[in-house]
Amino acid sequence: MPIGPGVGFGTMEHADGSHPPEEMYEASLSYLRQGGRHLDCAELYSTAQHVARAIKDSEIERSELH
Repeated sequence: MPIGPGVGFGTMEHADGSHPPEEMYEASLSYLRQGGRHLDCAELYSTAQHVARAIKDSEIERSELH
């Protein structure tokens, strides 16, 4: 079942250092493959490169993402 438009996905790394930022690639890709289209991204999250790779690998059109 696709994720509704009111549900956003936060892409901030674990502030406590318990998980490396690279894990955000797998989490973001999974979210996108399940139908999610709303990503909460910010440069200070240190995960931009991993989220960008997930978007690219998902092959979802940029116009579908928020």
